[in-house]
Amino acid sequence: MFPLVAGAACGHSLELTGAMRSGAAGRQRLWTLALVTVAALLESEDQALLPAVYKEVGEALGASPTALGSITKIVF
Repeated sequence: MFPLVAGAACGHSLELTGAMRSGAAGRQRLWTLALVTVAALLESEDQALLPAVYKEVGEALGASPTALGSITKIVF
């Protein structure tokens, strides 16, 4: 049918059959997949954005670059 990779890093895949595409369960699965994908994208953007604003965050919190690096290691 139409394979849809739902977790390429994990090697999992979800195959959408005709019954799943047209039913309520299929729509719910697609919405869940879409929300998880958006959440993963936002998380990766957050991880990329924090190092770009270290100077501003450090000044606002009164933290050194070493302290900010420690926070990044703990959080991410």
